Amino acid sequence: MRIYYSTDNGATWTLDATPSASQTSVDKQMVWVDHSASSPYFNQQYAIWHNGNPCYMNRRTAGAGGTWLAAPIQVSGAESTGQTIGSDVKTNSSGDVFGFWPTTTNRKLFVTKSINGGSSFGTPVQIASTFDSYDIGVPAFNNRRALIYISGGCYRNAVKNLVYASWADLSGESGCTVASNEPGSSVAKTCKTRIWFSRSTDGGTTWKTPYMLNNLPGLNDQFNQWMAVDEKTGAIGIMYYDTKDDAGRKKTSVYYQHSFDDGITWDTAQRVTSATTDETISSADGGNQYGDYNGLSSYAGILFPSWTDRRNAAKEEVWTVKISDPAPTRICQGSNAFFNSGVTAGGTTYQWQVNIGAGYVNIGNTAIYSGATADTLKVNVPPTSWYGYKYRCFINNSSYGPEYTLKFIANWIGTTSVSWTTLSNWGCGVLPDANTDVIIGAGASNYPQLLADASCGSLTIMPGGTVTVKNGIKLTVTRK
Repeated sequence: MRIYYSTDNGATWTLDATPSASQTSVDKQMVWVDHSASSPYFNQQYAIWHNGNPCYMNRRTAGAGGTWLAAPIQVSGAESTGQTIGSDVKTNSSGDVFGFWPTTTNRKLFVTKSINGGSSFGTPVQIASTFDSYDIGVPAFNNRRALIYISGGCYRNAVKNLVYASWADLSGESGCTVASNEPGSSVAKTCKTRIWFSRSTDGGTTWKTPYMLNNLPGLNDQFNQWMAVDEKTGAIGIMYYDTKDDAGRKKTSVYYQHSFDDGITWDTAQRVTSATTDETISSADGGNQYGDYNGLSSYAGILFPSWTDRRNAAKEEVWTVKISDPAPTRICQGSNAFFNSGVTAGGTTYQWQVNIGAGYVNIGNTAIYSGATADTLKVNVPPTSWYGYKYRCFINNSSYGPEYTLKFIANWIGTTSVSWTTLSNWGCGVLPDANTDVIIGAGASNYPQLLADASCGSLTIMPGGTVTVKNGIKLTVTRK
């Protein structure tokens, strides 16, 4: 594996190094640059790959004189049997490095962590197990087959230390739990593939129970996912192919989903592509079809997915589209809210406006508002009675940015007990009130039991979650 660099915007390229050293069976390499200015390893580069069976990593120190380690580090060991094909590498704002990989024989997913800029790595931690192994045949992708690879992500600030993993696998439902169940070329077989997700809230030490992001009832297949974490907002985005728009189960569209609450809940999948593509017809590149990966980049609410597309029976091409995904609008009670104008370049004047129900009016800087005429508006600890207030930015005296709706959220994490009134059981550390959207996520150690009357604005119970209300006790939901 060789790394090249360019100093003239890609016009010419110069060999930097060979991070894999003398290895000759390198495959499925991924590289990453530490983008965070707060990281002690800002601008360091990292690479991960498999050489035969084991998984390896290497790092390059920052700057023009930076160097790679002379010998790559083998990060997989006896815990990983078979090939570790389909790995990924990411960093967070503290400079922690995470390497992810699956295994093809014992069908497990692992993560390793470095806290010294990639000079050494810790013992691998198991994220989950998979039903199938290595790759899966589905009607839309039965020649090359859908690779079971990990796309990872992470986000860290003063109160959060989050790590994420996503992958494609069988649905795990009855009759869809082992490789022999996979649909292959059969469009009628009830076994199907889905995109799975798991998260860690303690920096990768332990992992929540995995779940499917979008388990539709039909005989559609999802594969070739890629995930990105917005380093500015912490929002998670994920894109993937889905055959849901084709009753024949062979044409795909690209879909996108996002989570603004650290992977606890996900918004409804949005179709990205304007036309389907079919890699099963005779004019397609049958040996490669969709290839092994897609891509997704995200920053400040702007995302660019990339994928293979051959619509209208054209040759396989790489496509992209700009996705504008507003910053998170659901915040913890007692927190600040931040709204971005959505302009990545060219903004010269900004005027933020608010609509509390009687139409938009301009905002001035006050004790609560700051940045009223800047790219980003800060709302300082708004009260929950402001739930539903809408915000937008008037840019260059000519156009409006995205509209944001302020909402308040309380995520149940059940760390301490089943008590609704115990603060440590809530992700925000405060009790929900009648204006707060309550979400009971999957994979909690404890689930809430109400022993006294309580209220919330809305209640969402994710698959696997429960809420128990004792006899004579009332839980009032103020918004249906």
